[in-house]
Amino acid sequence: MNIDSYVADLERRIVQSPLISSYTITIDRKTADIAFIFGIMELRNGVTIDFKEYIEGNGDIIQR
Repeated sequence: MNIDSYVADLERRIVQSPLISSYTITIDRKTADIAFIFGIMELRNGVTIDFKEYIEGNGDIIQR
């Protein structure tokens, strides 16, 4: 899985979750193989989750 596929899968999972009412996600591509992903998800019960993830692609493997 490459970084683009990983990000697309992450966003698909967020959109499909019945628990999440809204979200923002930002992808900061450092290189073709390195990205910093961050965002905020608001759950339907009013809880807000702030997340950050540094990922590095190495062939078919994504390391967090």
